[in-house]
Amino acid sequence: MNIIYHSLKRFQKVIEAVCHHLEGKMDFLTFQETLRKELNQLGTGILIDVLEAKDQYIWEHKEERKGWEVVRRDDNKEILTVFGQVRYRRTYYRNHKTKQYAYLVDNYTGYKPKQRIDPLVKGEALDKAIELSYRKSGEKILPDNEEVIISPEAVKEIIHDLKKEEFFTSWDNNPDIKDNKEHKERNQEKNKEKKRDKKKKCQFLFIEADEDHVPAQKGGKRRYLAKLVYIHEGKEEVGKGRMKLKHPHYFAGLYPDSEDLWFEVLDYLDEHYDLEATEKIFISGDGASWIKKGLEIIPESVFVLDRFHLEKYLQEGLGKYPSTYLEVRKAMERGDKEEVKVLLKNAQKSTAEEREVKKLQVLKRYLMNNWEGIIIYQEYSHLSLGGSAEGHVSHILSARLSSRPMGWSKKGVDHMSYLRAMKANGYSVKASYLRVHLSFFLLLLWMKKP
Repeated sequence: MNIIYHSLKRFQKVIEAVCHHLEGKMDFLTFQETLRKELNQLGTGILIDVLEAKDQYIWEHKEERKGWEVVRRDDNKEILTVFGQVRYRRTYYRNHKTKQYAYLVDNYTGYKPKQRIDPLVKGEALDKAIELSYRKSGEKILPDNEEVIISPEAVKEIIHDLKKEEFFTSWDNNPDIKDNKEHKERNQEKNKEKKRDKKKKCQFLFIEADEDHVPAQKGGKRRYLAKLVYIHEGKEEVGKGRMKLKHPHYFAGLYPDSEDLWFEVLDYLDEHYDLEATEKIFISGDGASWIKKGLEIIPESVFVLDRFHLEKYLQEGLGKYPSTYLEVRKAMERGDKEEVKVLLKNAQKSTAEEREVKKLQVLKRYLMNNWEGIIIYQEYSHLSLGGSAEGHVSHILSARLSSRPMGWSKKGVDHMSYLRAMKANGYSVKASYLRVHLSFFLLLLWMKKP
């Protein structure tokens, strides 16, 4: 076969480079560079041969393309692959029944009509973009192949084109897309019964929530509110003075309607835990309305005011009144709501500064609105209810979204937040992207089947 012959001829250049180095005709650094170049050329050459051989096979075997007639031959297509730029020739067809036009070899590869970048390259760029800027991730897709570079705009398009609902949906390795609805429903019921036996039983579960304020691309001081929620089973010591969350799972995104986020959390809880065996689910946060919305949706849930934000408000309101600060703290520990009110009222009377009065009013409103989340620490003093949401927001969201001097679009913030949470959950973003692409490709092949 010509394809085998061509591959052997190209590989011969690799062997020649090895021999030249071993014979002392080429230093090691030059050998590495030559080897990299020759292997990439070998890869692109094989891809061209395979694609053109497949196109030739389809053209020669009419029984493989029933209903499709040739319109023209030798149309060129360029695609950026992990080996470099590939340019191959293919045949254009027309279906005499449906009147559709198509390059059948492109259906074989899964390439769309205007696609110029291979899914493997896109998957690599997507994986890099979770940590690096669009520009750097487009330049460092494959550090060992400088020819594989895409623009920041192309990386941005990959991020924006993602469909979040496809990334976490389960997908059978051998999907039968023609399966009828009744059969699927029966299988789903069987799977539910199996999963029910495998659900974890935890007396207590913990949910922590916070947000990151992400600068908008063209909005001056405008900010997007990227939300982060994570579930865990408590904390465990992993070293002297070092604690780690047990089996955390993260959710992140804009979620304009907070109910969507909390129902997503509920679905995860219901799938992985026996909620009937759970006595309490603690939802910790700063008291924002979107966080408290979870109390309406998550069963057996109670609110815990995050100690970081509690201390922040206490310092802002009582920073100039250290003795009152200590008294308020003691009253909170006793759960004496009325005493806290009296202490704050007396502090207001003792100051003539309008600014300080407003701070005390803000503090009083905050404490009263979140009182149940304060006294719960005494009720469950045997549990470690202290939150760590600030650190998680910094690590998962801020490190990529808000700590650098850059602006984001609404879709960019939403999708990047989701991807960062996905990676924190241990998912391979690249593998998930390719899985979705392959799933679409299988569907496309079935739909195009003569």
